Amino acid sequence: MNADKNPSPSAVSVDDSMVRGGPFYRVQRAIGLIGANQWNLTRRIVVLLAISWLPLLLITAITNPDALLSLLKDYRVHSRSLIAIPVLLVGEILMDSRFRTVFAHLRKARQIRHLHTRRSNLSKLFKSVQRADSTRTSVSPTGSG
Repeated sequence: MNADKNPSPSAVSVDDSMVRGGPFYRVQRAIGLIGANQWNLTRRIVVLLAISWLPLLLITAITNPDALLSLLKDYRVHSRSLIAIPVLLVGEILMDSRFRTVFAHLRKARQIRHLHTRRSNLSKLFKSVQRADSTRTSVSPTGSG
């Protein structure tokens, strides 16, 4: 496999990705779920399933033990946590790969034409989109601040 087409995660900077660098990514890096050289998908799935599913199971077992069997049979609970979380995490990796390919293509197209001013504008655009993504999480849902 050609290393230029599919760079390893360590060779990809946060500036080259729309997925890497957000608050959720930074938290996962800080607690060691995502390594410098890999996504650690299995570890992330297990931890996020434990965070989402086990509290529900424990609260149900403590507050209403009779409903525990009903909870375990409820397919909606399982589809929301046991299926959706792994699918979303796999989708995150696929998106990162596709976005890096698109960014590399855009940058290469700008370099071929030797348009250095447009290349710097493209870099500014990427940084602007990343800033907007980072600040979007700090805005309240009502839009009031």
